[in-house]
Order: sequence, then C-alpha cells, then structure tokens
Amino acid sequence: MASTKISTVYAALVALLTETFPDARRLENVESLEDNPASQLKYGWGLSIGPGNNTNRNICPNYSQARKFTVILSREFLAKDGDVARRDQAKIALLEDAHLLFAAAVDSLTLDGAVLGMVYETDGGPQEIQLDDKPFLFLEATFNVEYIQQV
Repeated sequence: MASTKISTVYAALVALLTETFPDARRLENVESLEDNPASQLKYGWGLSIGPGNNTNRNICPNYSQARKFTVILSREFLAKDGDVARRDQAKIALLEDAHLLFAAAVDSLTLDGAVLGMVYETDGGPQEIQLDDKPFLFLEATFNVEYIQQV
C-alpha cells in the first residue's frame, strides 16, 4: 500500500520533535502516561494523533484536511512536599520545553513543505502524575495541522 500525506506529516512531526529534544526519550504510550517506564517520563516527549476534519479546499483531484496532533512533554519532578521554590522550578523547566516546541513549530510552519500550515492551539499547563511513588510533570500541547492529500 502506498503511503499517503499523513505518513509524511507524521514523520515530519517526529523529526521536528527529535531535533528539538535530542536528549529526551520518546514515550511509548501517549494515550496512558502511567504505562510508560519512569526512565522515559524523566525527560520525554510523545506524539498523539487526534481527530481530523475536511477544510473544504477542493482542488481536484486533491482535498484538504486539518488534523489535531497533541505533543506530550514530560519531566521528572524532584520537589518534596512544601518545597515551593523547587516545585516552581520544575514547572518553569517544563514551560521552557514548551517554548522550545512552539519556537520550533513557528520556524517550521510548513514542516519543509509537507503541510499547508501548522498552528499551536492550546496546552493544558503543567500537570502532575505519579509512577512508582515518583512524581512527574507533563504538558500536552495541541497543534492543528492542515495538509493536502491527493485522491
């Protein structure tokens, strides 16, 4: 089976994340963060494919589609109870990672021509998760990616 544009888009997003976070580990299970090894959550990223919709740019024999992609960033959270300064430091580090992601997305709005455009939409802010009695922080950032697919 021949690959379609979505394969190219996904590969371009993975390459962007790999280049932006070269020291981070790729998360195995983005749908359930608790099912990832702690070694990946310590400093990691994941890519989830979300819903798509027709953007009604019919250019025969092509059609356009927009699809949501969610990038998950994670970091180990070493602050102890009551250590507000260290807790803030960990959250800021995660937000700095998000800034790197947003900057990389702006620098590559078309993913080297693979898409019509990529727009950051929203993120959920730093959130906590427990795994093996260790706390981790994660952030989910959603992007809307529009591309043209040949029929």
